[in-house]
Parts: sequence; structure tokens; C-alpha cells
Amino acid sequence: MIRASELIGKPIFTAAGKEIGRAFDFIINLPEGRVERITLEPIAAASREEAKRIFIEKTVAFSSVKAISEIILVSSEPVVLPQEPAQEEKDAPHSYRHRFGRR
Repeated sequence: MIRASELIGKPIFTAAGKEIGRAFDFIINLPEGRVERITLEPIAAASREEAKRIFIEKTVAFSSVKAISEIILVSSEPVVLPQEPAQEEKDAPHSYRHRFGRR
């Protein structure tokens, strides 16, 4: 096992060798008990549309992670986000940094 805190700051590369950023934070689905996405930078937006755009452009689906060592290796193929459920049925994922006060 590996701790999320050990992954923060690790470079993220695609299988094709392109560096796409560094792990900044993790979005965790608490009800499901799994990591959903890795953020590449803080996510702050003025509108819902901007937040969605930033979420897509500045995060990586954890399901695309192929290996973790000195780097985080992800597949070259983009992982499509599932359709967003209606607000009342959606459980909000929780940020590792928010939960544990990391900055």
C-alpha cells in the first residue's frame, strides 16, 4: 500500500512519455471508498461551466493509473468522465487536502 501523502508532488507521465503535471491533490469518493481523480493544481472557478472545464483539463482519472513508483504512469488514452447525476442524487467526492489540511 501507499499513502496519498507520498504521491503529492510526484510527476505524472502518459504511457507515451509526455509529462502532464504533478500530483497536487486527490478527489475521493467516500461512499464508494475509492480515489476518483488526481488533481494537477488547485481547482477554483467562478462558474459551474468553468469548474467543469477545469475539472476535465486539470485532473486525471485514477482509473487511468497504470503504475506508481518515482513517477505516476497513466494510460495515453483519455478516460471519459461519466455523465453527472442530478444534484440531489449525487454524493460529492472529498478532497484529501481539504480533509487533512494539506496545502
